[in-house]
Amino acid sequence: MSLAEGKPPCHTFSLPGNPLSVVVGCLNFVKPALWCLAGVAEADLPIALRVPAVLTHAVSKAVGRQDYQRAHFEQAADGQCHVTPMAAQDSHRVKQLTLANCLLVLSADSAGAAVGEMVWIVPLPWALH
Repeated sequence: MSLAEGKPPCHTFSLPGNPLSVVVGCLNFVKPALWCLAGVAEADLPIALRVPAVLTHAVSKAVGRQDYQRAHFEQAADGQCHVTPMAAQDSHRVKQLTLANCLLVLSADSAGAAVGEMVWIVPLPWALH
C-alpha cells in the first residue's frame, strides 16, 4: 500500500528566493492556481486589472522574457494614467515594493520602452483604495 493512498493530494509551490520575485510569482502563478484548486473553472478565473498608462521615464530590459517592474502610477485630471518606474529593479530591494502601487508589464519581445510611450500596468491589489 502506497503512503499516498487515501490521502488528499498535497500541492506545493516553489518560488524564487528574492522577496520581490516571490510577490510577482504569487500574483501571477500561485493566486490563479489557488482559485483553480478552490474549484473555479479556468474560464471563470478573475482577470488581473490591466490599465494603459503613459511612461514618464525610459525603461530597458533584456529581450526574451516578460518583465514586471515595480512602479508608481497616478491618474491625471483628464483620466489618463502616468507611470514612473522605480529607479532600481533589483529583486532584493524590498523598500521599493512599499513605494510601488503597480507593476509595469513589459512583453517578452520588448527591449524596453521610451518616455511618452503607452504601456500596460497592473495595479497591486493592496494598493487599490
